[in-house]
Amino acid sequence: MTPMECGALAGHEDVLQSLSAVATAQEIRDALKLYGATLVDKKMDLSNAIRVWFEAVNYGEPLRVRTALHVYDDLFEIDTADDVRRVIGDPDAIRMQALIMRERIIGGDHHETHYFIRYRGAVYCDLGETNRCFQLWLHALDLQQKHLCALHPSTISTIGAFIDTFILTVNEGIIIANVDGVRVTPLSRKYLMDVLDKTVFELERFNSSGMKLKKDEIFEEPGDDIRCCNFLMLASLQLILLVGIYSSSSVNSIDVSGLRLMKSSKIRRLSHNDSKLTVNLETEADEKDFDIALSDIVTRLILVSKCLNLYPLHAACHDIDKPVTTRFPCACVITMLIDNGIDVNTKNSLGNTPLHTVLLSNNPRQSVIKLLLQNGATLLARNKENDTCLELISETLPRAFRYLKLGRYLTLMSLAANAVRRNWLKTVYKKIVPKELFAFLDLH
Repeated sequence: MTPMECGALAGHEDVLQSLSAVATAQEIRDALKLYGATLVDKKMDLSNAIRVWFEAVNYGEPLRVRTALHVYDDLFEIDTADDVRRVIGDPDAIRMQALIMRERIIGGDHHETHYFIRYRGAVYCDLGETNRCFQLWLHALDLQQKHLCALHPSTISTIGAFIDTFILTVNEGIIIANVDGVRVTPLSRKYLMDVLDKTVFELERFNSSGMKLKKDEIFEEPGDDIRCCNFLMLASLQLILLVGIYSSSSVNSIDVSGLRLMKSSKIRRLSHNDSKLTVNLETEADEKDFDIALSDIVTRLILVSKCLNLYPLHAACHDIDKPVTTRFPCACVITMLIDNGIDVNTKNSLGNTPLHTVLLSNNPRQSVIKLLLQNGATLLARNKENDTCLELISETLPRAFRYLKLGRYLTLMSLAANAVRRNWLKTVYKKIVPKELFAFLDLH
């Protein structure tokens, strides 16, 4: 950036006047445009911004190529006096021009560019125009992932803002629909899918970078990279759950933390006026394509989690006291992970399997326990505390034995592995047992 652009970005008109004597006409033109953008976004002074832009077009040469982006209402950057006159009296167009100019002049890698795109999106969100907000935030996220290193705090912050806004939007929709019986504009699954895709992509970026980051410059404390990865994994699971809530195949019966949102079908009803803001009900072909796309993203999450030593199935089974729409354990998320190939008997750093995680929570849910058992969870798996899942069930849910019918999940192979591990030294049985069975024995 030139000194004039720095002064314009900070909003110091006197600096621009002082440096104009030694700057080229083109530098003055860009600096004045940028100063006008600063007046719009920082000082909310639209009239003076127009005055400055009229002055700017008198210097230098117009742009040879102007590109219109859909996220900015397909507007071209103002470059002549006539262009400036066209936006007078249109506050939205003026604000979009400020974003367009800032991105071109200081670049898509500058934090001020990202900040004001997010700020303008937040203003739209407060006005109830959530779709407009999400479009701007997605553009900011695109720029951040294009220009910043993986797990950059700005990128993590943008993803976090998406999650919070999605949850707030869904919760308000459920409350209004169930209490007032008012038709609520549904949250578009497209935005959920876009953010889910970018969240998983951020983990993939970190993994493909070889995890060689300039940690002294990016992270404030040791271990921040691990916390960021865990945050992104949890964010992905929350987004998968929200996508499930808005899935047309399950909207009437989706099970969220034991609550069946039977009335949430009201959220799915669309009026003719909503057609411009939301996606119409998908045809069967569209629904199939959507399911395939979601499955691909979940598979990517499973693969990158394995590379980064993350445990999404454990997280999906862990009891988290969050709002209803993002509370875990959640059967639909667990099922989706299992259907896409995750190992139900993977152990985390504590030696716990996902079934251990459920049983060690404050209120183990029998439906989740049964779901894991039906998909191959081992009852006799032991953690580092030497507790088997069977023992934990007998301690925490003694009355559940009859309901769960545990006998059908005990296999001769598992009993034999348990006997070998309890009665044989590891150095001894490893000389006898085939290598293919080592992992199964370690589970016990």
